[in-house]
Amino acid sequence: MSRPQMFLVAGVNGSGKSTFTRTVLDRFTGLNVIDPDAIARTLTGSFATIDSASLSAGKQALLAVQQCIERDQSFIVESTLSGMVYLRYLQQAKDAGFRTVLIYVALSSADLSATRVQARVAEGGTTFPTRIFNDAT
Repeated sequence: MSRPQMFLVAGVNGSGKSTFTRTVLDRFTGLNVIDPDAIARTLTGSFATIDSASLSAGKQALLAVQQCIERDQSFIVESTLSGMVYLRYLQQAKDAGFRTVLIYVALSSADLSATRVQARVAEGGTTFPTRIFNDAT
């Protein structure tokens, strides 16, 4: 049996984590994908109400990560690394024998990130990151 793998794709909102995740999936088929935004969409039925389900979706994502580690199942998860929880899961997975990979997706500027998030919102995506950018200015 091959060693299970945990891929953590991290970066700021709008950096291209989801795009990069699709690239990883092309090479490493069979990974469980844990995407809090996708979970929120399934809870609400649309991007328009994703903010209302973010907390619940985040909890479900963390539970899914824990279950993959306990079951020795390879997976990929995205995070902004706004807290330490996913870094602790990396260590837990490593201690459980997983091959752990942290991939940080970066952009050349915060303005580019804000522009990408605003474009996503214009296409019906989540509004949460836009509020952060607007509050910071």
